[in-house]
Amino acid sequence: MNCWIFNAAPYSSDLESLTARQIYERRMQDKFWGLGERTQNRRSVRKGDQVVFYIARPDSVFVGTARLASDSFDLTPKERANLSHGSAFFTVEHGVWLDAIDTWEQSRSIAVMVSSLKFIKNPAQWWTHLQGGVRQIEESDYQTIVSSVNAPEPMGRAAEVSESRKYWVVSPNVQFDYHTVGEWRQASVKWKAAFMGWGTEDINHRLGRKFAYEIDPGDTVLIARRHRKETEIVGFGNVVGKFKTHIRGFKPPQPFGSLRLLDPFVPMTRPPKRLPFIEALNQIAALHRLHPDRNPNHEVLCRWMDSKLANEGNPNRNKLSQGVAAGIQLRSFPNDEQLEYQVRTPPLVKQARKREAELIKRYRVWIERQDRELNIFSTEKIQCDAYEKARNNLIEAKCSVEREYVRMAVGQVLDYAFQAKAELGICNKAILLPSRPEDNVLKWIKSLGISAIWEDRSAFLDNANGQFT
Repeated sequence: MNCWIFNAAPYSSDLESLTARQIYERRMQDKFWGLGERTQNRRSVRKGDQVVFYIARPDSVFVGTARLASDSFDLTPKERANLSHGSAFFTVEHGVWLDAIDTWEQSRSIAVMVSSLKFIKNPAQWWTHLQGGVRQIEESDYQTIVSSVNAPEPMGRAAEVSESRKYWVVSPNVQFDYHTVGEWRQASVKWKAAFMGWGTEDINHRLGRKFAYEIDPGDTVLIARRHRKETEIVGFGNVVGKFKTHIRGFKPPQPFGSLRLLDPFVPMTRPPKRLPFIEALNQIAALHRLHPDRNPNHEVLCRWMDSKLANEGNPNRNKLSQGVAAGIQLRSFPNDEQLEYQVRTPPLVKQARKREAELIKRYRVWIERQDRELNIFSTEKIQCDAYEKARNNLIEAKCSVEREYVRMAVGQVLDYAFQAKAELGICNKAILLPSRPEDNVLKWIKSLGISAIWEDRSAFLDNANGQFT
């Protein structure tokens, strides 16, 4: 069995005009799909193959499925007359019969799933992969499209404002000072907020006023920038309430104009490669607006953010995945109730190991919320607390920021990196801690090529520009 996409595109001539949806509906009534003489894959379709139907722009949606009830065949004169409906467009020489037709009550935008479809090699120009009347796809892509029909709709406030919501990009370089970009990044993640350097009444910089007064509650803000031809991203979220000029307990690294609180907020330190971030972030302004209604790249990006933010309302979002890692050096984490810690006297050792296990579990939830995967790296001689294969991050956890604990972790992570060098190459090394260590400790471990990760409120931060968080 093969899987196919059958495309319906608008048609216009001097005599008639048909929308893509009119074409689809007529063919479903006929239980037939016409194929042109030069239609790609015309001779490859077979009885029993599965088809998903796509309606081209302006809809750009998948609308249903069917099973082929025949191979491609040549129509008889009588069949041509009956299926033409007096229209030049519907008069064809070849076609296939359909059965098990299922037209969905809710069509599904392709923009929502662009990053998940294997046949789309260039998400920035996804529409080029749907040219031609018949497109073959892998069964996994077919299942992705079909299963998305039953995906939950956005929940809560996001659903209420989805029709009128605006989308904005705010730079994390609040004061155009590369020395403090990392501190502002941490502030955004910790306080779930976007910051603007210019004041609300700064007549020389209108973006300060625009940030404060034109961004509405419910709008989506992406904190990101294009820097040295690469995308730097901090996260994104939905705006809550009016602008503020301070947060209780927050000490900004520099003076700033105003801020917008974001809830829900999704931290994201590195953008998925399949999404057109670079194409969407084609400006270097401190603030600019995305236009999903007229820019396909913006549409893909905004629908992806909608999907991620909707999942933040899912009560199961903090559950850990149970996938088993591939490869003999990596193994999956235990289940929630089976996280390992050493049980031995004195009781303080047992308590320390349990606190480390709980810290690792929370960190793993944080990582998996960003569609990343954390494993345990082990060989016959060593076992490191956490390893992220995609970024080659090797991590040792400790339950305290006291120097003796950090000293022990330094020795362990250096030893692990040395012994695993043949398998992993040069690793990014870090120590996971329950709070931020003192500055002199950070300076010391940095001199050894080791970074720190620490928990702060409900967030995890690092001193490596988001490499580990």
